[in-house]
Amino acid sequence: MKKELVLGTAQLGMNYGINNRDGKPSIEKAFKILDMAYEKGIRILDTASSYGNAEIIIGKYMNQKNRHFKIATKLAGYEGKSKIEAYVNSQIR
Repeated sequence: MKKELVLGTAQLGMNYGINNRDGKPSIEKAFKILDMAYEKGIRILDTASSYGNAEIIIGKYMNQKNRHFKIATKLAGYEGKSKIEAYVNSQIR
């Protein structure tokens, strides 16, 4: 079985974490975090629609840097294929 590390992204989109003294990182710092993860071989990001604008930051990063991650996301309140597709399409920029 292949083991992979997954980076959680809650802090990219909101003030999160019991030891988080700095709050939500700037977009520049968020990009540095994603750069480091990518350079270390992390290719999966865990996110959710409830993580502030984390999904948007991830999308901007992938578009600007031409680096791609697999995305594991949680969509609270979106039931059924058509609602999920509509949400995903609304997030693509």
